[in-house]
Amino acid sequence: MSGFDPYGNFGGSSGGHLDGGGFDNHNNNNSNSTSQNFNDKPVYQKQFISPVTIKMINDAQLQLDGSFSTHNINLNYIRFIGVIRNIDNQNDTHTIYKLEDGTGDTTIRIWHNDDDDDNNNNNLNNNHNDNDNDGFDNDDDANAAFGDDNNSNNNSGFKKPKFSSNDYVECVATIREFNSKIQLYCQKISKINDFNQISYHLLNVAYNYLNHKNGNNSSLKNNNQSDSNLFVDENNNNNQQQQNNQSNKSLSERLYDFITEHSKTMSDGVPMKFMAQEFDMGIQEIEKGITSLVEEGRIFTTTDDDQFLPL
Repeated sequence: MSGFDPYGNFGGSSGGHLDGGGFDNHNNNNSNSTSQNFNDKPVYQKQFISPVTIKMINDAQLQLDGSFSTHNINLNYIRFIGVIRNIDNQNDTHTIYKLEDGTGDTTIRIWHNDDDDDNNNNNLNNNHNDNDNDGFDNDDDANAAFGDDNNSNNNSGFKKPKFSSNDYVECVATIREFNSKIQLYCQKISKINDFNQISYHLLNVAYNYLNHKNGNNSSLKNNNQSDSNLFVDENNNNNQQQQNNQSNKSLSERLYDFITEHSKTMSDGVPMKFMAQEFDMGIQEIEKGITSLVEEGRIFTTTDDDQFLPL
């Protein structure tokens, strides 16, 4: 799920880079083509879906850039699981659900999809007023013949969810501030049918929390590693030897090391497309190496078949 844009470039172009227009300074870009190519890469970290508890949502703090974070975790997209304790469906346009997960409670508002009602009315009108000479008995047949699925129930947007009290649901949402209060903009809600998902989610929350709690050490390590590359020192030969050892490894071993390293920040799994981009290889080549690691039981898929974490 990392490295992709599941919500149609929500909030702008993927990765936060300019896609033309705006205040893109082309003069500066021409001065350093290498820097330009680097900056054109999507920033995958900003597209993470962070597993959280409701308490972590309620404890979130607004940052200067308008985003929210808690316990050093950036909350760009969040995933949480809760049980429905109250349903307010008095409004025709939306339903409000109160959720709790043992750590706290929150409310989400799900907007209804009015397309279903409009389609039903259109179907009634078509059945009684089909007086055109198009060679079809009704407009539904014409739409089906020409691939028009406007009368389908699979329209974009939320359909009216059918949940009941005490149902466990999984929500994917973004956090925004409105009237000095935290508001959740829910983009996906689905019922939990396999309760193993709850255990897996809580383990993922704990892993992500501990990883960010100790993340300063890894950041410091990366910074020191970057600084050492700027100078020639007595350890240069050792670094060269490490690079040679890495190049002598098989693709599967290099993929395993890559997944292990990036799993520290990609708690939902390292995307296969991200590997292909960083290794400068085709998806099929990467898939062969991944298949070998899966068969050996060294990595496993997570919430998406194209995302992997090490065992």
